[in-house]
Order: sequence, then structure tokens, then C-alpha cells
Amino acid sequence: MKKFTPLVLGCICLVVTIGLFLFINVRISGFVTTIAKAKEGSFSTDTRDQALKRADILIAETALNRAELATFIVSDSDSVRLIDTIEATAKRERVTATIGSVTVVPTEWTYHELVRVVFSARGSLTAMTRFASAIETLPEASRLANVSFEISDANIWFATFTVDFIKEKSSKP
Repeated sequence: MKKFTPLVLGCICLVVTIGLFLFINVRISGFVTTIAKAKEGSFSTDTRDQALKRADILIAETALNRAELATFIVSDSDSVRLIDTIEATAKRERVTATIGSVTVVPTEWTYHELVRVVFSARGSLTAMTRFASAIETLPEASRLANVSFEISDANIWFATFTVDFIKEKSSKP
């Protein structure tokens, strides 16, 4: 039995040493994995931070342009003012204008909507062309979508205008 005691103790020490070695390797591998995940997370955080910084810079650089563009958009409360502008322009150009309809055209826009104003006017050819030119150059984000001219037997010109303009939505999402 004395011959086998050192062998048994040596085997026990070997098993304990191998077990300790494997335990330490598994722990080190777990730490390496944790460190790799933390490093990957820090890279994505850095990327996100850089993207946020770029977005902040873009917002700061375009603030003046956005403010200038916002002056062309008709606010919800100014929709009536635009129609009054059309009527005042008609009066200034010496034509008789009658608003036929004001409708909101369905769009997929999130914060703005397209409003279509259809109206008719009558007057002399010179007054009608000046009026059409004035309507085409309204200061708001509008466009003269359609105009059609006709002449009557009494040499009076008649026109139907369609003007589209952009206004802020009443209720934003």
C-alpha cells in the first residue's frame, strides 16, 4: 500500500491541478467575452454619439435656412389671410374675383397639407394678365396650378384659377 500512496496522491494532485487549470481557463474566457461585448457596446455608443453630434451640427447649420423657409409656409391661422391676399390682389389689379372653393388635398405629408383654392375672375385682358402674374408671385409657398382664359362677346375676359399652397396641419401627429 505504501507503494501506491504516492501514486494516488500524485493522481489526486494531477486531477486537482487539471481541474484548477480548466476552471481558470473558463473564467478567463468568460472575462474575455465580457470585455469584447463591452468594447463592442462602447463602439456602438461612440457611433451613436457621433451621429448625434453630426445631427446637431446639421440642425445648427440649417437653422437660418429653416427659419427662412418657414416664412413661406402658411400657418393654420393665416389661411384666411392668404384668401384675403388673393382678393386684395384682384382689387389692386382691377379685376372682379370670386372664390369658388377651398379644399384640402390629401397627401402623405406629416406636418403640412396642400390647400387648393379655385376662384374665377373677370376684367380686361391687361388687368387679367397682371392679376395672373401677381397670383403667380405670391410670397407664400404657393403655385398657380392652373389658369384658363375665355373671352365673352362683350370683350370681357373671364378666367378660372387654381392655386395650391402649403399650410401647417391643424393637428400634428
